[in-house]
Amino acid sequence: MLLGLTALLSVAQAYRIAIVSDMHVNPTYNETCSTLCEDLAKYGKDPSASLLNLILDDLAQSYDKDDDIKAILISGDLVRHGLSQKNMSASNWELQKPIIQSVIDAVNTRFPGVPIISNIGNNDVINHYQAPNGTKKDIFYPDLYSMWFSTNPSMSSDP
Repeated sequence: MLLGLTALLSVAQAYRIAIVSDMHVNPTYNETCSTLCEDLAKYGKDPSASLLNLILDDLAQSYDKDDDIKAILISGDLVRHGLSQKNMSASNWELQKPIIQSVIDAVNTRFPGVPIISNIGNNDVINHYQAPNGTKKDIFYPDLYSMWFSTNPSMSSDP
């Protein structure tokens, strides 16, 4: 058993993966973020895309083309707090979609060709903490597929 594990480890490769989490982009927030943004990204003070752009620009500047980032994991909560509805009969999905798309576009712009692996967070769904079902799933999942795969150049081949 130990010999098999040793052989497996000898062929394994290390991959650099960037993880971007909990952006909570608020497109209606009017202030910009320069270097210190400690009051932002708190509930009720979700930042504009300027904070995300600052983080992505910093990551891109330290990005070493010889030691490539092999993938970028977006681990959810792209959308600001309060847009996903607690009321099961309400929906802000049409307001949420452009926020999700803008985050994917911002990452693609700075890291062209690097695959983006996206997850949904509790703020990225139509109803807070609820995976869409019934008629809402017929809207939600095709939209996510389009954003995550069809409009994402690095992931455009069928998964």
